[in-house]
Amino acid sequence: MELLFEFWNKLKSGIKVLLNYLYIILGMGVFFTLGYYYNTLKELSKLGKPEFITREEVTVAIDENNNFMIIDKTKGTYIILEDQIGTVIFNVYAKNLWGQHNAPKK
Repeated sequence: MELLFEFWNKLKSGIKVLLNYLYIILGMGVFFTLGYYYNTLKELSKLGKPEFITREEVTVAIDENNNFMIIDKTKGTYIILEDQIGTVIFNVYAKNLWGQHNAPKK
């Protein structure tokens, strides 16, 4: 009976030592990961600031490949978007115009 009790105490102390090492290794891993991704996490808040464009500042066009273009009138620069994006924007704009055209007059 004493042998079993002694074995049980040694097992408990061995598990405590293993858990302590596990906590140390886990903490080192967490802090290494935080240090590695620190710059990325710091820049994350700066990524979500959109640039607003008014209708008077730009002209929209579609090129021969059906790519949607947004042309800045003041600078002369332009942004080319995929044909699917241009199609979606055109459909939304056309539905908006069609809805205004068919709206009952008050």
